Amino acid sequence: MDIRRLVFARVAWMERYKGTNGDKPQNGGSYVDEEQHGHEVYNFMPKTLKGEIVARYYGCFYIGSSNDYARNLDLSNIGAPAGSRVVADVTVVLVATKPDGSGQYIVGFYTKADLYSSIITGEDVEGGEVNYRIVADITNSKLLQSNARKFEIVGLGQSNVWYGGVDKDFKREVLNYVSQWLPKSATKV
Repeated sequence: MDIRRLVFARVAWMERYKGTNGDKPQNGGSYVDEEQHGHEVYNFMPKTLKGEIVARYYGCFYIGSSNDYARNLDLSNIGAPAGSRVVADVTVVLVATKPDGSGQYIVGFYTKADLYSSIITGEDVEGGEVNYRIVADITNSKLLQSNARKFEIVGLGQSNVWYGGVDKDFKREVLNYVSQWLPKSATKV
C-alpha cells in the first residue's frame, strides 16, 4: 500500500452496508438523514451478475452536498495525471461519525482498489440502479464490526474526501492499521 494513494471518504454510519433492510444509515448528511438512503448503503454488499456472486465490492461516497454530490474527484491529488478518469491500486478508507456523534472512526476500507473520478452508474442485484466510485476485490476489503471501530480520524473537517494531510507518519499508521485486518497475502505496506 502506497501512502501517496490513500484516500479517506466520509460515509453514513451503518452496521452492514448491505442495503437498508434493518440497517438504518446515520449521520450521513442532510440527504441521507432525510431520505434514509444513500448509495453507500451498498458498499459491502456482494453483487450478482447473471446469478453468480462477483468477488468485488462496488463502493460509493459523495464529495459534496446533495446539490453537487456527484462532482468529480481530482485524482491528481493521489498522483494521477490531471484529467484521469480512474486510478488503480488505491487504498480507500471509509470514515463515519458514530451514532452518538462522539467522533469519526474508520468503519471499513478497500485496498488495491480502482478509484473513479466520477460516479459510475450500474445495475444492482435487484435490477435497479446503483452508483459507485470504487471497485475492489472482496479479499482486499474489510468492513469492521461496530465494536471494532476504534481508530478515530481527526482532521477530516467539513469535506467528505481527505488525503490525510502531509503527516507521513499518520498515513503509515493508518496503512499499518488497515493491513492488520487483511489476509497476509493481501498486505504489503
